[in-house]
Amino acid sequence: MTKNIFLKGLLAAGLSLGCFSQGSAVENNYQVSESSGKLLEFPVGVRASGMGGAFVGVSDDVNGIFWNPAGLAQVGDLELNLGYTNLYSLITLESLVYGQPFAGGVIALGVNYADYGPVEKFGLDEHQNPIPLDSSLTPHALFGNLAWATSLSKYFYLGVAVKALQENYEIENRTMAALDAGAYFITGIRGLKLGLSAQNLQIPYMKGSLPVVLRAGMSYLLPTVWDQDRFTAAVDFNLPTVSAANTAVGAEYWIQDIFALRAGYGFSEKRQDDRLLGFSVGASIKFYFVQIDYAFLPNSELGDTHRISLLTRFAGQSRKSQTSQTSELEKKNEGKSAPKRYFYQYLFSTE
Repeated sequence: MTKNIFLKGLLAAGLSLGCFSQGSAVENNYQVSESSGKLLEFPVGVRASGMGGAFVGVSDDVNGIFWNPAGLAQVGDLELNLGYTNLYSLITLESLVYGQPFAGGVIALGVNYADYGPVEKFGLDEHQNPIPLDSSLTPHALFGNLAWATSLSKYFYLGVAVKALQENYEIENRTMAALDAGAYFITGIRGLKLGLSAQNLQIPYMKGSLPVVLRAGMSYLLPTVWDQDRFTAAVDFNLPTVSAANTAVGAEYWIQDIFALRAGYGFSEKRQDDRLLGFSVGASIKFYFVQIDYAFLPNSELGDTHRISLLTRFAGQSRKSQTSQTSELEKKNEGKSAPKRYFYQYLFSTE
């Protein structure tokens, strides 16, 4: 997930290519494979990044396709999201996500492209020491998701996504595919939502595999004094199969449904991995059907990361999210009455 991990894998690829150009062959398959699937480890969605990556229990916009596909069932209108990230001043990530109501549910398509920047090629001298060559690698990766989600009831949603990943390191190209599955629950406690997802599940009879990640998250929409204000707190627990478990906590506060502030923090069970997650902040501004999201992830070792995206919503589609009737405080009837109720009554009411 880090610049160092990428460079290690890409340097190994450069060494391999250099060795072949020098007329000697060195087996580097293991080293090259270390960078396989790394694009999938980058959090997609600027809003989610601003919340520290705590989004499995939120997943209420089209970017939920990358966190919990079941959450897509909350999308009530056509949504289009364009994102750009400058990662550690080295890697650029670009994303496009589209979703809309379809066939009794919601269908979404996400495409992500990563340009890892030029990497210098190396060869080996007669003493097997690396020497730079007069050329460089231009590695890049592309992956796409196609997802569909539906609501089995107004309290329970299911979603599934198929993804394909293509990595190009010039000396070795890889194409892999996998499945994501998710579930989403509207609990009996008002404002509390739970999400579960399993990512990168292997497709039967297909070669190659990606590191499986199990995620569990919850979010809570707190009552506010003002009608259109919203405050959401979220926490995610992530269990990757190839690295240490990690936890993310985040919060989002919408002011009059026009301006939002976010903050989050991610940390790992292994102390040395904390620097890979860390603190993040974000903000949004909404103007009619256009929403601009920004996130800042400071990192003293790898360099700061700036992320920005543009989300557009086009109303008037054939299906509105059922959850808008039960769990969103911004609706007029809910917003006016909720702050006036006793807090206990608010918590355990679902109507």
